[in-house]
Amino acid sequence: MILKYAIQYSTRIKDVLLVSLLVSIAMFQVEAWTAFAYPVLFYIQMGINVIIAAGLVIESYARLIKREIEIDPNADTIVVNGTSVSAEQVQEIRISGCGKATFELSLRGKQVTPMHCRFKFKDKDSEGVGELSRWAETHRIPLKKIGPQTRTAPSTMP
Repeated sequence: MILKYAIQYSTRIKDVLLVSLLVSIAMFQVEAWTAFAYPVLFYIQMGINVIIAAGLVIESYARLIKREIEIDPNADTIVVNGTSVSAEQVQEIRISGCGKATFELSLRGKQVTPMHCRFKFKDKDSEGVGELSRWAETHRIPLKKIGPQTRTAPSTMP
């Protein structure tokens, strides 16, 4: 029996947008306080506007496209948005973040995790989290919590 769960790609675009907005506000304040227009600040401001527009397009694309993960508890593979990943390829599953955690399927022989192997479940309390954990346990794939929520060095989940 194949179980399907809605996922979304984990992007850090919100962080980029926030920093861009703060830098933009700071530059506007410099011009307002000095009562002088700096041409270089104008061009930097235009560059930041391009970054913000691109970030909004990327975030919209990541949110609007329907994606899913298919987990068959009895199979050696899972399908992430149409791409099949076998248990032999997965070195470990990294979990970062609180609440709506990001899952990263760390692949053997790859230093950088491919985009399709990094995702969040759409629903905060998705049954997919438990199903993915059971699939990993069945195939002896370690689950590792990473990030500030661990409050200590990264450790393996029980």
